Amino acid sequence: VNYIKNKKGNNMKHLSFDIDLHSKQGRIFRIEVTENYEGDKYHINVFEKDENSFDHLETISGNDEKHFFQILKQIENDQII
Repeated sequence: VNYIKNKKGNNMKHLSFDIDLHSKQGRIFRIEVTENYEGDKYHINVFEKDENSFDHLETISGNDEKHFFQILKQIENDQII
């Protein structure tokens, strides 16, 4: 759990975590997820591993848990980016 200051300067708890995901085509992704960030229920940053670094590909706003898992499935199936 991270603490992020809101517009009023108050600390707010936000769940955040990273996922390493291998697509069916062998691509390697790092997905960074932060809950309730910048107006998004799930703020999702997608990176692709390129040798020794991760390149940012896209930032996605997840509406709810179902949408979040749909996004993961799309990445896994190489249907996104």
